[in-house]
Amino acid sequence: MSSIKVERKKHFSHYSDKPIGWYLKRVDKMITQNVNDLFRDKELTRTHWQALNNTYHEGVKTKESLHELVQDFVDMKRLDEVIDSLVERGWMVRRANPEQHTTELELTEEGKAEFPALDAVLFNFDQRVFQGITEEEYRTTIQVLSRIIRNLG
Repeated sequence: MSSIKVERKKHFSHYSDKPIGWYLKRVDKMITQNVNDLFRDKELTRTHWQALNNTYHEGVKTKESLHELVQDFVDMKRLDEVIDSLVERGWMVRRANPEQHTTELELTEEGKAEFPALDAVLFNFDQRVFQGITEEEYRTTIQVLSRIIRNLG
């Protein structure tokens, strides 16, 4: 019995230690774990931060548009739980908009007051994450990942 070995064609992407998907998943997992750890004492998660951050910067955000941003990370059920917890804290209000068939989210005065301290924590985290990485390297990374997304889309 003879075994025939077929030479595999190799693309430049095969020459790294691990495939790009491994790096993407690893970075995402590490970001989530670190952000969750940073906010653990406030009983917040990365998803809470995403909801607060996006709502703060837009003033009024629909739940549907927020879900569109985070759908690769959490399902609608989990997003509803996060929104419920922010409403229960008194940091967010939720209003139905029957004309648009959407749910509007807005930070309360208390939520707006809490935001700067949370934002400062994330700013320091970002500085640590991107230590030794130039703005040009960051922009190139985003451009490459955006191109990959378009190629796969």
